[in-house]
Amino acid sequence: MDARLQLSDERYKRAMVAVFVLTLFVQILDTTIVNVAIPTLADAFGVSDTEIDRTIIGYLVGLAVFIPTSGWFADRFGSRVVFLASLTLFTVASYS
Repeated sequence: MDARLQLSDERYKRAMVAVFVLTLFVQILDTTIVNVAIPTLADAFGVSDTEIDRTIIGYLVGLAVFIPTSGWFADRFGSRVVFLASLTLFTVASYS
């Protein structure tokens, strides 16, 4: 029997909302930490403001490209698989 069917619809919806909100919070927290650390990282690596700006623009372009791509991956492989793979990759990359 599917695990979703064992939970009531209301409990399942609440669980899904909690997972979504927690994931969004972690992503926003990570972005905030990186943005606060940018000047320190620039000083540590001895790079100019122009190079930091290029890095930030590259990150934003990469994000803009990957958002629609992740929708395609979710359609092809299933949203649960893509979500768990993304969460795993994010966690591993955060600890590296």
